Amino acid sequence: MNQDQIKELRRLAEAASQGNYTFGTEYVSIKSPISGYYQLARCMEGKENSDEWNANAAFFANANPANVIALIDHIAELEADAENRESRITALVAEIGKAKEDK
Repeated sequence: MNQDQIKELRRLAEAASQGNYTFGTEYVSIKSPISGYYQLARCMEGKENSDEWNANAAFFANANPANVIALIDHIAELEADAENRESRITALVAEIGKAKEDK
């Protein structure tokens, strides 16, 4: 993903209902502190409690706004750490080069 896509994903996650996303044998639901309880997805008839539904519903419920924002924040931390390490490596290489020249 590029930075524009990440910014858009953050915007969408921040605009989405915050709350407790849950799933059961037939529904993915949210209990939002603002708008109350409502269903986000319903399982197709005949697929209730199937392995496929359970896997998809668990993913959907856990790919909620809070977790998406946490992942974006973690990516930003890792990118900042990588930039700091790169800067330190560049400085060390320059220092080693200068030390070799001074010999």
